[in-house]
Amino acid sequence: MKSTNRFAQLTLVAASAMLLTACGGGGGDGSSAPVIGQNGAVDVNTVALPAGQTCGVGNYAQALLAAINNARAQARSCGGQAYAAAPAMGWNSLLTQAAVGHSTDMASKGFFSHTGSDGRGYSQRIESTGYSGFPSEVLSNPQGTHSAAGQIIPQSMASWLASPGHCAAIMDPALTEIGSACVKSGSKAYVTVDLGG
Repeated sequence: MKSTNRFAQLTLVAASAMLLTACGGGGGDGSSAPVIGQNGAVDVNTVALPAGQTCGVGNYAQALLAAINNARAQARSCGGQAYAAAPAMGWNSLLTQAAVGHSTDMASKGFFSHTGSDGRGYSQRIESTGYSGFPSEVLSNPQGTHSAAGQIIPQSMASWLASPGHCAAIMDPALTEIGSACVKSGSKAYVTVDLGG
């Protein structure tokens, strides 16, 4: 009887490991950091987005990535779920391409949603760029005085960290890279951050 129980336990452990591997889980220790030049990964210091994709924020990519990595460097609770400090993320041009398209879509059509005007969700938008990896997305819509260039990143970070789902995405150690854009329409800013790992 003991050997049957031990065999069942080993089978369960092996099956669990296969499931984690198949769904992209399990390796959240930061050891699989993106390699520059592969799957859209780029050195953030080489990124210079057009002003229309940054809401006028100077060094938008570098400033946003630094803010997200500063948040990830601290353990925190997201909606009651404890998260340990997570490894720093990198910048990705394919994720940026998906984010630019979505922020532009929201700003030009005046809506705010993870679903685009064409009915596609973030997974479909990200996959359409050729990005291969587990996707996620966080959005922010600063308005009025909060949409001033100097307020967009701090205001967005505050709203994301206050939202359990967005906070969890930012703190997820399995997500290792981001791409983002901010497009303005009047006094509203439409910020999309697409994440992958």
